[in-house]
Amino acid sequence: MREQEPVVDFFSQSAALIENVCELQRNFADEFFDRLHHAEKKNAAVDTATECCRNLFSGITNNPSKIAERQIEHWQQQLQLCSNLLLKLIGETVEPVTRPRPNDRRFDDAEWESNALFDFIKQSYLLTAEHALQSVNELEGVGARDRERLNYFMRQLINALAPTNFVFTNPDVLRKTFATQGKNLIEGLQMMVEDKKRSADILNVCTSKPNAFKVGHNIAHTPGAVVAENELMQLIQYAPTTPQVQTTPILIVPSWVNKYYILDLTEKNSFIRWLVEQGNTVFAISWVNPDASFRDVQFFDYMAKGPLFAAEEIARITGSPQVAAIGYCLGGILLACALAYTDHLRHSHSEQSRFASATYL
Repeated sequence: MREQEPVVDFFSQSAALIENVCELQRNFADEFFDRLHHAEKKNAAVDTATECCRNLFSGITNNPSKIAERQIEHWQQQLQLCSNLLLKLIGETVEPVTRPRPNDRRFDDAEWESNALFDFIKQSYLLTAEHALQSVNELEGVGARDRERLNYFMRQLINALAPTNFVFTNPDVLRKTFATQGKNLIEGLQMMVEDKKRSADILNVCTSKPNAFKVGHNIAHTPGAVVAENELMQLIQYAPTTPQVQTTPILIVPSWVNKYYILDLTEKNSFIRWLVEQGNTVFAISWVNPDASFRDVQFFDYMAKGPLFAAEEIARITGSPQVAAIGYCLGGILLACALAYTDHLRHSHSEQSRFASATYL
């Protein structure tokens, strides 16, 4: 009897749990519909999804017999799966109708294999997912680009409907729910409500604690100062730590989603700190976080007011005619285009390039 007490206690508190869940869901819904009410009516993403639905129904009507044939095949597989479930429940060993792909970690929990019901749910989902994707790929009268879009949206829908995303069809979540008497669900809903409050038009799930980072401690650790700026960026120069430095300074060009600080988190893993300790004068671009006023900014603007502007400012500050540039992520594409542009100017106007070398991360 003692082993059943936690379960009994869990259900005895179900009324309070449901009340808390309903209150959190009400808060979440109020926040969502309030934002939806004030959102712009015209939405490009909605237009794209609507066009994809139109192509989907068009493809189905072009050859309904083929779709019906594929559907019958899917039903036969599901019937075989039901038969396997009954055999497993009476102790028989049966071969699975389908298996997850080797890199699919959603079904790593042992109960997806050992528990007959969860195994049935898993295989039924995998069969349905495969059937849906195959049906999209076999649609007739749909162009290649429209088919790619349909595949994309279908994969998003399939992934969203995975049994691992729902409490009562995820054995790991169920175990935690019973172990914590539902507190894990309450905490999750609380975090979802907070995420929605901090989000813009759609739910943006926070993947780290908002107060987890402290400038100078575990982010932007290396001492430096802003030495130049324009409307698109600030140029940071890092303080030297050696008596002498290399003649050619280094310029880091990060992606303009502005994550230069990934290269400078803490003392132990800071690439920028390591460069400085090797006797280099190091500069890095910190991009502005754009708003609606930047809607007319072009790629060329980022190139001219990013690496090209930075190279000129570094020459003015250090006296070095050239920099050794490092392109990080999307900043590498920007840097490559800047080098091609300066190479064109050098040939057409006999100008010396400001870039001595380029390294791409």
